[in-house]
Amino acid sequence: MDQTRTPAARTAATPTTLLDLAKRINDEHRLCTRYARAGLAHALRAGRLLLEAKRRCVHGEWRTWLVEHFDASATTAQVYM
Repeated sequence: MDQTRTPAARTAATPTTLLDLAKRINDEHRLCTRYARAGLAHALRAGRLLLEAKRRCVHGEWRTWLVEHFDASATTAQVYM
């Protein structure tokens, strides 16, 4: 157990009732949902931009361009696209 935290701090961080626990669970669930949606929106925008980059590449240059300029794998690019 973390000895640096006071008993009051441990009590504040730990839900004391099932209702407190339910509130914390639902708060975390709402945050998870919010950020998952935001992540999906970013992935979709990245996909559209990747499609535009691919369209602008000369035939046969796409894979080379992708390796040189995209920070993730070609598989991730395909998923986004």
